[in-house]
Amino acid sequence: MILTNEQITEAYRKQDILINPFDENQLQGATYDLRVGEKGATTSAKKVVNIRETGYLTLAPGDFGIIIVFEELRVGPQYTGRFGLRSNDVRCGVKPSKFD
Repeated sequence: MILTNEQITEAYRKQDILINPFDENQLQGATYDLRVGEKGATTSAKKVVNIRETGYLTLAPGDFGIIIVFEELRVGPQYTGRFGLRSNDVRCGVKPSKFD
């Protein structure tokens, strides 16, 4: 079962799901949008990039990338999740979250 935004909030409040930091602005109809964290890497570069310093992570054609998300997640075994990019980010490029 896919949780609605209300069910995600309820599970968070009951501490069945940990999202730290939790930001209600990241809730959508049936998702919680994770934000880009400080570091990432690509298969072509084969090194960790500090996204906070560079402001971006470049993917070459056919490249794969991995990023550390801004949030810490802990989800109980009664839940399942799917991770993917927001379609707007795919069209415009993935941007890092605002850092403190």
